[in-house]
Amino acid sequence: MNCSYEYDQDPRYGWVSVNMGDKKEGLIVVQDEGGVCYGFTYSDGKMVATCICNAYSKAECGCGLY
Repeated sequence: MNCSYEYDQDPRYGWVSVNMGDKKEGLIVVQDEGGVCYGFTYSDGKMVATCICNAYSKAECGCGLY
């Protein structure tokens, strides 16, 4: 896996490019400025939002519609 940051014409804005290489599956976790984490699973060439939760059971997670 190889990550790089790409800039827009305005250097305040940009995005991260994640090259999964030959990996077939993966989990990508993104943390915002406030410390909130968001997760994405990668499988079959698709990225899908997923719940990131540290609770003991799924019933204790407050992940909304994921």
